[in-house]
Amino acid sequence: MVLSLGELHILHAVLLSVHSMFASEEAFNTQLGFYRENAFELANGLVKAVEDAAATS
Repeated sequence: MVLSLGELHILHAVLLSVHSMFASEEAFNTQLGFYRENAFELANGLVKAVEDAAATS
């Protein structure tokens, strides 16, 4: 699957904002099955992957 730059932006925004949808870390983990810090790391990894892809193009 190939995502457009706009779709990547939406995904990044969701990953950074999803933490505010839950009152506690426990609720976040129970509902989503991972921790808030994992969402932030995934968002950072997404940015790095886009930067790396842009650098090789």
